[in-house]
Amino acid sequence: MFSKVAAKNKVKHYHAVGVIAALFYMFNPFFALGVSHWPYLWLTYASLPLMLGLFIKGLNEQHGLKYILIINLVWLFLSAGQFVNPKYAIIVWIPLLFYLIFHLSVNREKAVFIYSCKFSLLLLAVWVLINSYWLLPNVLYIFQSISVTGDLYLAIGRTRFADFVLNSASLPAAMRLVGSWFLNSGFRGYPYVYWAQIYNSTLFILIGYLIPVIAFFPVLFKKSKIILFFSIFLLGALVLMTGSQPPFGPLNSFLINIPFMIDVFNLPNILFGIYSVIAYAVLFGLGTVMLTYYVSKKLPRHLPQKLRIGIKYVFVGSLIFLVIGLYGFPLWTGAVAYPGNALLSSSNYQIPDYYTAALSWLASDTEDFRLFPMPYSKAGYVSYAWPPGGYQGPDLTESLLGKPLVTEPINSNLGVSIAQSIVSNSTDNTAKLLAFMNVKYIVLHNDVNWNLIDNYNDQIMYSYITTTQKNLTHTLNSLTGFSYCRSFGQLDFYLNNYWTPLKIYATSNAVYYEEFEQLTEISNSTQFTPNQVVILPNNQPNNKQPSNPPTASSITEFDSTSNQPPPVLLTYEKLNPALYNIYVDTSNPFFLVFSDSYDEGWVATVDGHQLSENYHFNANEFANGWYINKTGTYTIVLEFQPQKLFYTGTAISLATILVCALYLERHNLKKQIEKIYRKNR
Repeated sequence: MFSKVAAKNKVKHYHAVGVIAALFYMFNPFFALGVSHWPYLWLTYASLPLMLGLFIKGLNEQHGLKYILIINLVWLFLSAGQFVNPKYAIIVWIPLLFYLIFHLSVNREKAVFIYSCKFSLLLLAVWVLINSYWLLPNVLYIFQSISVTGDLYLAIGRTRFADFVLNSASLPAAMRLVGSWFLNSGFRGYPYVYWAQIYNSTLFILIGYLIPVIAFFPVLFKKSKIILFFSIFLLGALVLMTGSQPPFGPLNSFLINIPFMIDVFNLPNILFGIYSVIAYAVLFGLGTVMLTYYVSKKLPRHLPQKLRIGIKYVFVGSLIFLVIGLYGFPLWTGAVAYPGNALLSSSNYQIPDYYTAALSWLASDTEDFRLFPMPYSKAGYVSYAWPPGGYQGPDLTESLLGKPLVTEPINSNLGVSIAQSIVSNSTDNTAKLLAFMNVKYIVLHNDVNWNLIDNYNDQIMYSYITTTQKNLTHTLNSLTGFSYCRSFGQLDFYLNNYWTPLKIYATSNAVYYEEFEQLTEISNSTQFTPNQVVILPNNQPNNKQPSNPPTASSITEFDSTSNQPPPVLLTYEKLNPALYNIYVDTSNPFFLVFSDSYDEGWVATVDGHQLSENYHFNANEFANGWYINKTGTYTIVLEFQPQKLFYTGTAISLATILVCALYLERHNLKKQIEKIYRKNR
């Protein structure tokens, strides 16, 4: 892409421009400080220049269908796998839309306008079709997907705006690509970046300012639409990178308060920094070659030709060495990989073998149940002392052990409250409450980074509900209702003696509560049996409160209403994780409870008739519940609708890919068909 831009502008040695621009894009401090710490942006960072270049070429050449298909195939194979959250797709679309606006503003012919609009709309249409496999499952609750991490922020007592402020760069730092807040920060005396101080040295500050000087050099000496575009694009990105910082803080704060903007762009330095590096790379490549040519023209004519050539190469080599070699040294030397210390993990870890042994043991149990981890992470982020340098990031336990995990923020605050009761050993009914959540085992991670836990801060991602390792082990060994079961390396499993299979059950007893303490009161009842009652919060929306329930008990009435036999003969068949058949024989209406985390995507169909969403509610503070007002013998089908949409979307995506591939290979296919036809004549 970089070479094509140079060739379009009739720049001599345009291949050199492409090489210099590509090296700058790969070896710069922004990548070392920013993108390298955000794995979900790696493929976007790698593929966005190519997609933008193809988009520009498709608009300019007006033979765009080929480019539309190639852009979408690149998008699919390099970056679409990251779009668990749709906001990352938005980040890719913004520079394409910005160039379209620029292109239409500088080319005002009617034919150009019509073609550009058709090209862009067709690109969007093919993009929707080819990405249907993830777009369709998300279409029902796309805004919830964008803002889902808001619950995580609540769990650790932070706000998105606080992150917006923290990740705002000063304008000088943004210009030098060193605006990351943690460059000069640390934790408990340990720096986040060991090589940070060198970027505060006079030499590195001067090199940093050399980048915009060279980048804007082409603007002064060559009139070009593409140079103008990348210059405006760079200036806009630098303004947005500053976030709440002066002088553009008021403007950016106004923009970020537009609905959903804070959900997408809460990391201004990181997200808009990608745009600035793309623009810098193009302009720096052009500027380096043009500045070198300018300097060579200013050399005295009496100098020998070989000396003039030598000076030119020394000059361009010095620029490349200073900006790409020296200024980007962490990526050349490997210093970008964090070495770790007593509190913070390194970038190098290996998952211990005892997780594989624990996985095999748990897999031998065919029942559906959940695990409760201790120490308990308030945000679902963990720090493990795995060799050689430790691990920090999202908890991998569920994937490693193959069983669902009780984690935040999925389970509201119930998991935190139970973890607090375990640590304080304040109730004898923890086992009953966890059985109610379908938890069969507490798993004690002795491999957590206890040094970090002992020094944790409530405002950081790696904050836990726990006590010291010795006290926690003692508490679990004496916890009422639990018994030590097995150990695998640093993993200890404690069996919940109150657990019974609770994946799907039916009951006519409903108890309403308002606070966690009332749940404890319920569990204190000697007649409390997890699979014979459903607990419903009083604060659910009115349309989620089941009408005319069979028994709506208050907590004080619980003892007299709960000790009743189940009103339903119920068996179920698990066809796959997203589809269950439930066979019912009942003479009374009842509550059906499905002990998977509550999701509006789950629907219940009774004898072919889908229940209204008004009958679907959050049960037991985490599960899916339905009120079934039908008697007799019948079948209920539970289905996760986004999974059906995924199958439909996948079929659409595969068909679109096939059509795209056939179109791109149409000439070769035509030749092959003609060859076969001539051979058979």
